[in-house]
Amino acid sequence: MEKIFGLLLIALLLVSIPMFVIGAEVKEVSGTIAEVTDTGLKLSTDGGVVELFCRGVWVVFTGNNTRFKARWVKIKDNLSPGTEVSASYIEREVNGTQLKIAVKMKIGNYTLVRAGVLKRYLTKKRIVRADGVVKEVGENYIKVEINGTIVRLNTKGAWVVRGSWSSVLSPLSSGDRVHVIYLKLKNTNIALLIKNYDKNVVLVRHRPRK
Repeated sequence: MEKIFGLLLIALLLVSIPMFVIGAEVKEVSGTIAEVTDTGLKLSTDGGVVELFCRGVWVVFTGNNTRFKARWVKIKDNLSPGTEVSASYIEREVNGTQLKIAVKMKIGNYTLVRAGVLKRYLTKKRIVRADGVVKEVGENYIKVEINGTIVRLNTKGAWVVRGSWSSVLSPLSSGDRVHVIYLKLKNTNIALLIKNYDKNVVLVRHRPRK
């Protein structure tokens, strides 16, 4: 369960960065590394060279579902020109200089997220894990009773069930005892994982890809 939760966290970070970088427009850029510097990267893109400020502490998610913290001074030693990079960044003026500050980068099998962004993500307590009982199964939602409260969870999208793509509806029915992990937003709750205790099956939302 913990490994699955880790994968879900990575998936959410890939698509939810703008939600946690308050007061700034998050932009995207893709290209190949032209130069690695002490402060960041110069990327060669279709529109020219883009310089990203990367100095600071990062959380690095690896391809085998582990993660570790590292400073840019250590990360840069493992990068070389020609490597493909996809990044999210914000533009800020610092000491009179306009910078493109990277907040998330995808480099090969590694996903790097600024430690400060990840901390904000976690401390907002938007990820909820709870046991409950299914009360209703709809076309793109389920209703689960959790501690006496009915919670509606959005299930629209692709899911993995027993290792295959499937509709979330088939393995669930009213009365099933479940463990759910969901993303709690202002106007909706997005289901991420549903473990059905009665039918001994786990449903995992399809991992978004960039």
